Amino acid sequence: MQFDPNDFQKMMQEAQKVQEQMKEIQENLVKMRVSDESGGGLVKATVSPKGVAELTIHPTLIEEGPKVIAELVIAAINGAMKKLEETSKKQIAQLTAGIKLPPELSGKIGGEGSDGSKEG
Repeated sequence: MQFDPNDFQKMMQEAQKVQEQMKEIQENLVKMRVSDESGGGLVKATVSPKGVAELTIHPTLIEEGPKVIAELVIAAINGAMKKLEETSKKQIAQLTAGIKLPPELSGKIGGEGSDGSKEG
């Protein structure tokens, strides 16, 4: 098999395209914010990849006591984190559609470690 400079050039162009798309993915993920509610809207949590960005508790909920408030806060945060993860995966899938990535890179982008476990 002979070396074909045109094949190498195409491969380099594809690598550049992948690099640009990865940069776009990273920029989008850092800016992402997702919200969820619990208690019929009495608690609203907004999260980003860095953690909880905003938490709103309706004043009438204060009468219910700390245990109820804690349960609803946890539910809202967990719901928002789940939505953030799902949204991130969808955006990554859209941006990488049609790009053939090595399996070890695909696993990292999808949020899983090399052993299949979730990173975080």
